[in-house]
Amino acid sequence: MPVEPHSEIAELAALLCDGELAPDQATRLEELVIASAEARRFVLQYLQLHGELLWDQGGGAGTQRRWTLALDEEFRRAVPSDPRHGLSRPARWVAWAVAASGAVVLLGWLVLAGRPVVREGLGGPVARVAAAVWGEPACGMTALPVGSELFEGQQVQLATGLAEVHFANGARVILEGPARFDLVSRGRLFLHEGRLAAQVPVQAAGFTVGVAGALVIDRGTEFGVLVEPQGPFEVHVLAGCVDLQPEGQNAWAKPAAAAARRLHAGQAVRVVHALPGAMPLFQEIALREERFVWAMPGPQTGSVAGLRRMVTSEPSLIHHYPFEGDSVAQRLADHRGRLHLAEVVMAGGEGAGQLRTGCRGWDPTTRAVRPFRGLARGNSEGVGLQSENLFLPPAEMTVELLLRLDEEAPLDGESVCAAATLQGENGCAFLLAAVGRGRLALRLEDRSDWAFGRPDSATMPGHADFRLIPGDWYYVAATFQTENSHTLASAYAANLSRGERTLHTVLRNQPLAGIVSAGRLGIGKGAGEHSMHAFPWPGELDEVAIYGRILDLATLQRHLAAVLGQGTEP
Repeated sequence: MPVEPHSEIAELAALLCDGELAPDQATRLEELVIASAEARRFVLQYLQLHGELLWDQGGGAGTQRRWTLALDEEFRRAVPSDPRHGLSRPARWVAWAVAASGAVVLLGWLVLAGRPVVREGLGGPVARVAAAVWGEPACGMTALPVGSELFEGQQVQLATGLAEVHFANGARVILEGPARFDLVSRGRLFLHEGRLAAQVPVQAAGFTVGVAGALVIDRGTEFGVLVEPQGPFEVHVLAGCVDLQPEGQNAWAKPAAAAARRLHAGQAVRVVHALPGAMPLFQEIALREERFVWAMPGPQTGSVAGLRRMVTSEPSLIHHYPFEGDSVAQRLADHRGRLHLAEVVMAGGEGAGQLRTGCRGWDPTTRAVRPFRGLARGNSEGVGLQSENLFLPPAEMTVELLLRLDEEAPLDGESVCAAATLQGENGCAFLLAAVGRGRLALRLEDRSDWAFGRPDSATMPGHADFRLIPGDWYYVAATFQTENSHTLASAYAANLSRGERTLHTVLRNQPLAGIVSAGRLGIGKGAGEHSMHAFPWPGELDEVAIYGRILDLATLQRHLAAVLGQGTEP
């Protein structure tokens, strides 16, 4: 039956396009489109027309909507292939974009107004969300509320954070965003991307995690599964054993029983190109229990999201790079000022790699950025970040960030840069760098010596300098106070991976030759001779914050406590 222009669904669609749809109205619109294919077609056509008119009236691509989605096949088929003759390509693109931004109410992929959207044809409930810790929502999503039922056939996307899901058969899993998974049955899920830690009691033995081309079948145990965006996956067995077998009888060119592999406690394996019908490459790897979250954090547990809230409330904050957002442009944006970042290639080229955003950070509430450092000529090959405009440093300044050096990074004799300013003929001011074998260092003039961090003898007895341990995450901060032609610098650091809740004072009012003058801000890179891009950082960087004053040690200590939570030194 055709939808009347003044019907309830037409009025709700108009409110959706105007951005005035209240939560209860969104719920009602969801019910209507789920119940009727005609209603779905009407809403899609209405949104499409709204997008075309918006473009014609000058709304163009600058208009932003509050709703987003990923269209699935059911709704792609419902849309005409050539919906409007005579539309220019840009107008048709914007029409589709606006239509897509409203149609999230039709899908079971995302969450709208605090509750899951369920598509037609889903089965009964097979699991529920037992606990959750949410980071920054992506694409306008809100968090699945604790207690939400998950249904057979439902598809769920977790942008950031943690979700503990209890299955009807007794299995419990903790999923860490970004993750995408399908609820297959009361004892099975399919993990497209992300990581999960499963705890399976004896009565739930047989709980299964499907991945591309394979099944991970539990035999009453604890195990973790990590699926990378490009398809390779890892299985880590903490206790008991699991069977890893082909997805079908003809997979891996053998019968399933012959091709299956059993992994026992303490074993881990990485599988590459596990595609049906092809034998994958198996690589035994070390068990990495720390790569998974086995228990939900308690109320006293800190997080990077907690640090972020504290940082953004600081009045002296002038530039902030949390590296969060749905697009690369959003992730590289300055969230406090207008000093946005862009990718830059080192003087010697990219080095057969690329910079990555949206990487796993210190905890599940954050995403990090990962510059690329070439293997052959690391100092001059790779990709980093640099501000599009000039950075005008204040006379007093604090730089704060989280960082990690790669375990595989060849650091002997190498200099790598986390934050710097490119100062033209004056060279490069290294605000935070690692020199040699990970020695934390600062330098403001090319002709000057490095100022190496030296830990307090009380906190690190027997150590001559402060070295970053490859593979570990650190909280690091440095302060700079300009005095005539030199600068007084202090630096502080703590190993997050090892639970250090007290900052090491590695530099205290150290005089440095030169000043931090105006120039492009470099994140994950510095500059060499003739101001050529160089010294890319080999690892992740996150939560870069620059303040227009010197933050005292007590304030920085509170920032560290926000990350690790209130606890005692281990």
